[in-house]
Amino acid sequence: MCGIAGFIDLRGQRRLDPEMLDRMVDALYLRGPDDRGTSIEPPVAMGIRRLSIIDVEGGHQPMISEDGQVRVVMNGELYSFPELREELIGKGYAFRTHADSEVLVHGYREWGMEGLLSRLNGMFAFALQDVARQRIFLGRDRLGIKPLLYTERDGVLLFGSALSSLLRTGMVPPEPDPTGIRLYLHNQYIPWPHTAIAGVRKLPPASYLEIQDGKINGPIRYWHLPEEDR
Repeated sequence: MCGIAGFIDLRGQRRLDPEMLDRMVDALYLRGPDDRGTSIEPPVAMGIRRLSIIDVEGGHQPMISEDGQVRVVMNGELYSFPELREELIGKGYAFRTHADSEVLVHGYREWGMEGLLSRLNGMFAFALQDVARQRIFLGRDRLGIKPLLYTERDGVLLFGSALSSLLRTGMVPPEPDPTGIRLYLHNQYIPWPHTAIAGVRKLPPASYLEIQDGKINGPIRYWHLPEEDR
């Protein structure tokens, strides 16, 4: 299952608190009891609790490029990764693991975010940091199988696979969202972008956020269900 969490300093003025990151990640223990990992590279702190399935020994995350410039945490499984891996190897990229998450690192460099997302077949939610260009992406699969929640508080963008990781920061009060509660009572689930907590949003399916220069762009839709030919 796995779970990811982290935060982004939108103002570039804060010390990134490793203890807060640890609290966020450890709140996701039940989603990923096999492994944990964190990365702090200003302005981003990200981490993961991993349920190890593909490349159990070598698939530790965050997955970081050899030069340290691309960093990824991913929850999910990429069904198309064997084909994409072979294509990227043919283009000269050297893989250090057999983990599907490494495809995100090299695929982003080769195709950019839109090109990468257009090639992904699977269920996933990820955070990717491009250190050199100071760009951060939060992405979700086409059908929204894997969850990704986010909220902005006092110049910090918090994200995670579950509400528990956001609440553990101490920056998100457990204040109910009346709209989210009403939607749950009506539908027996809470449709995106709403959640049960005020100010916390679900990233819509087939969408991503791009964060650069302290600005949050999106959600940006990268895929639509094809219409029938008429």
